[in-house]
Amino acid sequence: MASEVVIIGGGVAGLSAAHELVRRNYSVRVFERELVPGGKARSFPAKHNASESVQGLPSEHGFRLFPGFYRHIRDTFSEIPLPGGGSVLDNLIEVPHAWMASIDGASAEFPNTVRPRTPGEFQDYTAQVNEGLQLSSGDLFYFFLKIWQFAASCDARRMAEYEKIGWWEYIDAANQTAHFRDTIGSLVRPLVAADPRKASTRTMGTIVLQMFLSHMSLGEGVDGADYVLNGPTNDVWIDPWVEYLKGLGVEFNVGCQAEGFEVDKKTELIEAARVRFPDGKLRRIKGDHFIGCVPVEVINSLINDDMRKIDPSLAALGTLQKHTEWMTGVQFYLKRPPRKFSGHTIFLKTPWALTAVMQVGLWRKGDVPQWLNGRDDVREIISVCVSDWNRTGKFIKKKARDCSAEEIAEEVWKNMEVAYNGDGETNVEWSDVIGYAIDPALNIPGDAERAGGAETTNASPLLVNSKNTWSLRPNAYTRIFNFYLASDFVRTNTDLATMEAANEAAKRAVNAVLAFDHRERFSCEIYPLSEPWLFNRIKKWDQERFEAGFPWMMDFEDAAGSFFWSPLRSIMSTVSEPLLDEMLIKSTPGATAARLRDFESRRRWD
Repeated sequence: MASEVVIIGGGVAGLSAAHELVRRNYSVRVFERELVPGGKARSFPAKHNASESVQGLPSEHGFRLFPGFYRHIRDTFSEIPLPGGGSVLDNLIEVPHAWMASIDGASAEFPNTVRPRTPGEFQDYTAQVNEGLQLSSGDLFYFFLKIWQFAASCDARRMAEYEKIGWWEYIDAANQTAHFRDTIGSLVRPLVAADPRKASTRTMGTIVLQMFLSHMSLGEGVDGADYVLNGPTNDVWIDPWVEYLKGLGVEFNVGCQAEGFEVDKKTELIEAARVRFPDGKLRRIKGDHFIGCVPVEVINSLINDDMRKIDPSLAALGTLQKHTEWMTGVQFYLKRPPRKFSGHTIFLKTPWALTAVMQVGLWRKGDVPQWLNGRDDVREIISVCVSDWNRTGKFIKKKARDCSAEEIAEEVWKNMEVAYNGDGETNVEWSDVIGYAIDPALNIPGDAERAGGAETTNASPLLVNSKNTWSLRPNAYTRIFNFYLASDFVRTNTDLATMEAANEAAKRAVNAVLAFDHRERFSCEIYPLSEPWLFNRIKKWDQERFEAGFPWMMDFEDAAGSFFWSPLRSIMSTVSEPLLDEMLIKSTPGATAARLRDFESRRRWD
């Protein structure tokens, strides 16, 4: 008889766990509090927090992005069949263009499909991208040096040193130019909602490096760093997935709120989950294995003292859940697409840290009328993420979390309007807007409620990787041997709260189930984040330095050879030699020439 697995949560992690388990002949039951599976990834008809003029049109939590280094979720995509043939992987397309647009008026396009292959090509590409950033040659070179430092640091140094410092400290932002701080220093906020002063350098450096390698086609994944789905998420991914899993026998229970677990104190195993069904009745759900596939603040509310006694590491979830931010979306429905911009946009220097994607232009043309409910007046949907809800807006002098829905939409649009129209052309204007929809996870009080002390709340906060929090994060397995965790807060190679991390965490949890049942030969494949083999030599050298107690040192020509050093010199050929030498000297703080010579005399290559 097949083992029964109870999955709490039907988001990407829950669906991924169900997918892997049912294909290995487990009996799977999924319990999801919403009426539609998919979690943060799902799309839904605009209704709550939406203009009357756009009711029923597709809306979502925020824009989607699937970089080339996402390998776990691509594997799952390839295994989800589509009704007309093929797989969900066929619905993933590369975004041809992306933009940086600043409220200072500058903007620059960078074509995602260009793959620089030579130092000269990379220099030209960097110059084009820097039209938007408008960094000085010194600022740009310094940024490359810091990325190189991370790439050339061994894994042990990344964990021991970079995990403990914030991104702001790592790039020494306080001592850089104001423009550098406003662009490079603050870039992690719009991209992953992280406060650059608190964000783990190990995590941020890893993701920046992986995005760079994907774009340069130097990683193990798919070439390119910017992919999206070619339609509303539920239509082209979640709905086919759920139907496929139902066909394999997965039982879905929606509108069901988990309220806790019951522990058998003799066996120290989970005996049942307590779940409240839509009819209001609380039921005990028994099973052989239990997987928590919900956000950290939810799973922490379900774990009781009996469970913490068996596995004391679960107590750390209470601290971990404090490291969350809001990163959620606003959709604008337009009568016409912007005249110039398409694809993704990062809005530089916006107080609320905005990013966006133009959706309809990337959707399958033949299905657009159906997805838009036959409305021919909607020509584009701009899906925007607001990633800083605690700063005062540029136009409406309030924090985002203190604004009404109308004020949120107004502030976001005015920032985009300034950025998009900064080249002197009228690319967008308010008269183009048919209506807007704000993520229904936000409970925005009315004026009377706010006057009574009510505040905006968010039912779907996002875990951010703050410095020195790796030790707080659990593995997918626990000391309660039939209880597992699968969510984006679990320790993974991906190490960022993303759909990829949720999928990887689910596969790790499934592997733990298989190990418990002595079926390891059927384990899911877990991919490491790959870096080019050419880095191995310099990282090995840094490993020896780290073990000897030395700081990181930039010694390109000796440790890496001219392969790395000469291209970087040519890319930044406008930087003066004195400035270059000063940066090289600054890269080896605290190390005396004598100690370095002594170390070099003992260094050997295998």
